[in-house]
Amino acid sequence: MSQTTAVLKVNEQEVPVFIHTERRTNARVSIGKKGITIRLPFFLTPNQRQEQIAAFKDWAYKTYVAKPDLINRGKPKKYIDGHTFKLMGEVFTLNLEEVPLNTFTARLYNNVVLVRLPKESNTAERDKAIPQLISRVVAKKYYTPLYHKLLYLNKLYFGKTVNDFKLKYTNSLWGSCSRQGNINISTRLLFAPEEVIDYVMVHELAHLVHPNHSDAFWNEVERCLPNYMEQERWLKKHGRECDF
Repeated sequence: MSQTTAVLKVNEQEVPVFIHTERRTNARVSIGKKGITIRLPFFLTPNQRQEQIAAFKDWAYKTYVAKPDLINRGKPKKYIDGHTFKLMGEVFTLNLEEVPLNTFTARLYNNVVLVRLPKESNTAERDKAIPQLISRVVAKKYYTPLYHKLLYLNKLYFGKTVNDFKLKYTNSLWGSCSRQGNINISTRLLFAPEEVIDYVMVHELAHLVHPNHSDAFWNEVERCLPNYMEQERWLKKHGRECDF
């Protein structure tokens, strides 16, 4: 496997392009937080390779133009003292304080998230730590009511055994369910309407019946929530906005 990098210019902004040549049977392209990823098979001739890269870059350019918000996906959020955000209908305020410590800490007091930042920490370290710290303290606040909601939905629709429940920060998944009955829900869903949270919970609980995404699984979800596609559409449209 080999990797090269290039740049795609879109509206005066430079987007990184990561080109991987590897053992595979097809070529594919995707747009992620860090830029554009192109994966090519070894067997392409130099001309085929350049044509495929050009086609993928053209597709990416048109996608960025059609969806301008995509180009900002990878940019870290700027955290400032006094920033407010809304979760579960409640407004929270972020309070940042530099302290002579070696570790990041946070606590919640009257809907104020107090985050202490080591004076010697850099911007990258802060950008990584702050969303996880916010997630951790609000997860403690909402864990019990959401756990009770999960148990209620399980009793209402499924009657299965839920072995464990976790409310934690995840980037890629809204939720997950193991064969052992362990269910995880992302704290990012706290930004979503209650009916969207209900849908994700029902989705994961349905995996206790069908541990896959077969037609039978989706029929089970629809049995519980006939309008579940409305919640799917909400997540596709607003999901990127749901983050700390």
